[in-house]
Amino acid sequence: MTKNNYRKITNKEFDQILRNDEGDYTDFISSEARGARIQEKIVEFANSEGGSLYVGIKDRKEKVRLDGFDTVEDATKAIDAAYRDIKPRIDNLEHEFLMFNKRIVAKFTVPSSTRIHQTAAGETLARRGAKRIALKGDDIKILKYKKGVDRYEDQVKNIDLDLFRDSKYFTNFLKRIQFSGSKEEYLKKNNYIFNNKPRIAAMLCFLDTPQSIIKSGVKIIRYEHQKYSRKSAYRRERVGNEDFTIEGPIEILIRESVKKIYEIIPKYIKYPKEAILESLANAVLHRDYYIQNEIQVKIYDNRIEIISPGGFAGGITAKNILTYERFARNPIIFRTLFRISSLEKRKQDRLNQDQGEGIKTIWNSNCIKLQVLIL
Repeated sequence: MTKNNYRKITNKEFDQILRNDEGDYTDFISSEARGARIQEKIVEFANSEGGSLYVGIKDRKEKVRLDGFDTVEDATKAIDAAYRDIKPRIDNLEHEFLMFNKRIVAKFTVPSSTRIHQTAAGETLARRGAKRIALKGDDIKILKYKKGVDRYEDQVKNIDLDLFRDSKYFTNFLKRIQFSGSKEEYLKKNNYIFNNKPRIAAMLCFLDTPQSIIKSGVKIIRYEHQKYSRKSAYRRERVGNEDFTIEGPIEILIRESVKKIYEIIPKYIKYPKEAILESLANAVLHRDYYIQNEIQVKIYDNRIEIISPGGFAGGITAKNILTYERFARNPIIFRTLFRISSLEKRKQDRLNQDQGEGIKTIWNSNCIKLQVLIL
């Protein structure tokens, strides 16, 4: 007996597919669509956070949704369009054939790629909700930073190295690691300088106030819920005089932010310290510093939100964050903080875990109401 190269699906499964919204992670397209249109949608997903594309199901405005292919052979033209001429090729792009009511639907599962992709027509596309976004110029540059193709921390700034010579924090850091050379020697030896100009990573790690050059602090805001109706509905209201901005190099940002959070957190709420520490460390380490904004920590009566600018990087998504292979958006900054952490004799005093272990630490702490939002 010949094995079918498709999977039959039930009415229930087909109805579930139709209930998916056309948005960030799902889209539908008719079997009559040209290969170029299929390519565009796959590139959109790959350059964004990935998703599922169903070829052979019309969009929601159509009364009859199913218009699949007669045979798997007929569906191969969709497959050919997806795998041919997308530059560069999308790794781990998968497809399967689904049969429902004697019609074949091609389902593509598109990963969030670590590279930037173009259609055969040379278009760089991304996805925002159900809309296609054509990227050009600075938009492509931003996408490269987001995905880690290029690293903003590697960029140099035209500032005088005297700022490092005058940095009290940097002086103390070199004493702690017992480095006997000059500050400039340390920066050159460890790739913090290019063409005699400091990289952004160097400024963030070692200047006393890098925020005077790059907006990279941590803003902590205390909110409370207040009842205003008989039904005990709540409105968020900011608490006066409890709005704090923490500045300094990355080590100071993390230590002082955690300290301040514990000073103002509601006493009746208990959060595991390791979860808050790891969340702050991850926000500082993996944020996109190209986005000139602060990390925000919002403390409510029933939860804490840590908002890190820049979105996920390197193929990580909200769905795969616990299982995805490790990725560092800012490896120089990561390496520096790891060096600082290694100076602590006790593991609980370290500012970050080994690479890839931070999110697992947060998850294993059972801290359900601590949210790390990456925008």
